[in-house]
Amino acid sequence: MEQPPPPPKVVKPPPPAYVPPPKIRPQAPPPPTAITATTDVVPAAPPPPAAIVAPTPEPVREVVKVPPALDQGRPCKPPQYPPASRRAEETGAVVLRFLIDADGSVMESVVDASSGFERLDEAARQALALCRFKAGTVDGRPERSWARIRYVWKLN
Repeated sequence: MEQPPPPPKVVKPPPPAYVPPPKIRPQAPPPPTAITATTDVVPAAPPPPAAIVAPTPEPVREVVKVPPALDQGRPCKPPQYPPASRRAEETGAVVLRFLIDADGSVMESVVDASSGFERLDEAARQALALCRFKAGTVDGRPERSWARIRYVWKLN
């Protein structure tokens, strides 16, 4: 025969928390100050605050940049139509970028946007890399910079 389960334990709530009284005794507020003298003289207005003068900022000087350009005084030969491209009737426009040194010579050339035909792109890049440029300037001083040229190939 089984034993009946034991009765549940009765849990008593904990005693209330003890909070000790404060060790500081409250003080009475100070007595109000009494007016002991009066006058009919109106006090003078305080002087205005000293004017704050901000330093004048340096004027913003705008940098003048002039991009490089083909030297019109020294014409360069236009690119020759590659014979295979002429036979295949290839046409299109190529965008080239040239790194121009401070003396106007081409240091590097890159096809930026293809005409769709590698032969046309390469012929334009090689021919225009032989051209002379006017160097780009910053505040009138020649500086190495990039030039963009768009060359269009058309069959006559």
